[in-house]
Amino acid sequence: SINISMSHKSVVLFYKYFIEEESLLSPSALERIQQCIHDVCARFELKGRILLASEGINGTLSASSKNDLDEFIQLMEAYRDDNIISVDEKESERRECGEYQSKMPTSIPISPTSICRGKWRNAPLCSKDLSSLFHGIDWKFSHVDEASELAQRNRQPFPDLKISIVKEIVSSGGSVRVDEISKYGGKHLTPMEFHQTLLHGGWVTEDEEFNFSNPRSSCDDNQGTRSKRKQLVVIDVRNTFEYNIGHFRNGNRCKIEKAINPEMVTFSSFDTKFCAENADYLKDKKVLMYCTGGIRCEKASIMLRKRGVDDVSQLSGGIHRYMEEFPNGFFHGKNFVFDQRVALVAGENENKETRKTIVGKCLECNDSYDEISGSRICSVCRDLVLVCPKCVAQLREYHCERHQAW
Repeated sequence: SINISMSHKSVVLFYKYFIEEESLLSPSALERIQQCIHDVCARFELKGRILLASEGINGTLSASSKNDLDEFIQLMEAYRDDNIISVDEKESERRECGEYQSKMPTSIPISPTSICRGKWRNAPLCSKDLSSLFHGIDWKFSHVDEASELAQRNRQPFPDLKISIVKEIVSSGGSVRVDEISKYGGKHLTPMEFHQTLLHGGWVTEDEEFNFSNPRSSCDDNQGTRSKRKQLVVIDVRNTFEYNIGHFRNGNRCKIEKAINPEMVTFSSFDTKFCAENADYLKDKKVLMYCTGGIRCEKASIMLRKRGVDDVSQLSGGIHRYMEEFPNGFFHGKNFVFDQRVALVAGENENKETRKTIVGKCLECNDSYDEISGSRICSVCRDLVLVCPKCVAQLREYHCERHQAW
């Protein structure tokens, strides 16, 4: 068995859209980047999942220590353009732009270039310079709690390393182009700005979800003041099973206010179903949206804004960053993560005392329950479902909310 002291205890979540560089990343260039990242990960024995596309990179990696992840990040941010541009392209660029002498950063003993090619080379610093390909990434760290079931069972967050080249790092069905992020993307709010907006805004209440023709309840004694500003709509752009174990909500004195669950079957259905059906209602509203780390909001905000919804903001850094800053804030329950830990509670990474709120419900008996298991999936659509142990013992198969009648 694995010695827990040597197991992977540190995890990093990251993404970046290559808004400026996308047109330079040919299939062969992506293959070279893929191999180079693989070599760097192998050097530090990292495990995890990375999606790589001409539009960007999206990944989660684990390591035995945060120091290993820090060194990985240092090397990634030192990535040089001569790993991207072919020799013929390089010579052409040098003729156009002149010869440039680039120096290897002295603070980095081994670079991705040296791992991939054995040495640093001179590279052109002109129109095709991709030396900043992995700069500006918001690296989000977390760890494996030694008291967790994962640690106690000597299991790793990931079984191995897989780096896949894909069409999109978040599948929109081709409805969103990466260059549209800078044109149509929503306004980024820091966790503090997001929190303050929730604190002072008037949310759509629980019984008004998907019934947008319903006028707002008049139970608030500040109705006159509230009517002078835009009504606030908070949208969770994750999958339903993620929403079910944790989401933003507020205990209003007259009604429970919570984020809207678009009930997406696939992410692309956010555009084709939710936005298509609700854009007209949302046009005069103030829309806030959030996801795990921010990557899905980049495209979801575009989907809404292209349909005429102008006032759209998104939580920068996602639930992950918000929970770090506000462990007892408006997010209740658990944050689903895409590794063997399955979900994290607020404050877990900082060892802070936080409320332990169970927002999930067993689909069968409706008892409070929020433990997601990979063995409990809908027999029709294969989505993860919440079914408590008591009901598991009585059932032969499970069905999600959409397929309860099957």
